[in-house]
Formats: sequence, structure tokens, C-alpha cells
Amino acid sequence: MTTRKGVHHLLQAVATLKGEGLALSCLILGEGPQRNELESTAKRLGITGQVSFLGFQAQPLAWVQAMDVCVLCSSKEGLPRVVLEAMLASKPVIGSDVTGTRELIVHEETGLLYGYGDVPALTAALRRLLGDALLRRAMGEAGRRRVVEGFSIDTYVAGVARVLEEALA
Repeated sequence: MTTRKGVHHLLQAVATLKGEGLALSCLILGEGPQRNELESTAKRLGITGQVSFLGFQAQPLAWVQAMDVCVLCSSKEGLPRVVLEAMLASKPVIGSDVTGTRELIVHEETGLLYGYGDVPALTAALRRLLGDALLRRAMGEAGRRRVVEGFSIDTYVAGVARVLEEALA
């Protein structure tokens, strides 16, 4: 966990939703230099009962399967594998609208995008998806189709082969 992952934004959103009376649990996977600070923030916000810091997980897919929604709050990403994994697991994804994440999430189809650092927008996205099981299911299924059709190994290899053929022509 590093500052660029934006986990502190997620904690603020969870605190707001708890204050509204929404019962929710937040699983945070990963390790990093900011963990102690984030645990202190959760305590200060009064959400230690809602947030579990799970640390590094050798088998993260089991945890992704347990989620209703996957959230990635990063200020920057390459092509985030966690988003691909969540979509493949038929989970809707809320992600900050940054390069990499926006290439995977189709806003309003496979998940929801929000401006990085816009905690009220993140909170609204969480509120919306957590309150609508049918929307979660529809977005999760659309995400799975997107990954299977556009991000499989076969699709990747075909794309690389096409680029190499063009370069050699």
C-alpha cells in the first residue's frame, strides 16, 4: 500500500457510508509502507469494524470472489491485473478514471469510473452498486464478457503477431 493507491480515499468513502447507516465490509489486500498509517486512519474514522487489512495474499482470487464490488482508487496504473481478475470473476469494478484503469472499465457497462481523489463521487459509486444487486450482476457479467472477448491470451498473441507482421512488412 502506497499513497498512489488512494486507499485513504476508500476509507473516507466507507466512513461516509457507515455514517449513513449502510452496513458494509471492506477488504483491503496488499502490503506496503502506508499500512500502519491507513490502519490509524481507519481507527480515527471509526471504521475498524468495517475494514479488514488482509496484507499480501498469495491467492488473491479467492478474496476477489468474496467481494460484491472491486475498487481501485489509484492515481496511476499500467494495465491493472486486479481489474482484469475482478471482471473475469464477474465482479463490477469501481475505478479512478486514470490511464490503464479506464482502458479496462467501460463506464456504466462493466463498472463505474470516477475522478481520482473525488471522494464524494467514489462514495456515490459505492452507494449505487452496493444498493443494487441487479446492476452489480449485469455489470459483472458484462465485465466477464469483455475480458474473455478482448483480453484473452489468444487475443493478446494475435495482436502482438499483427504488430510484428506490420513491422516486418
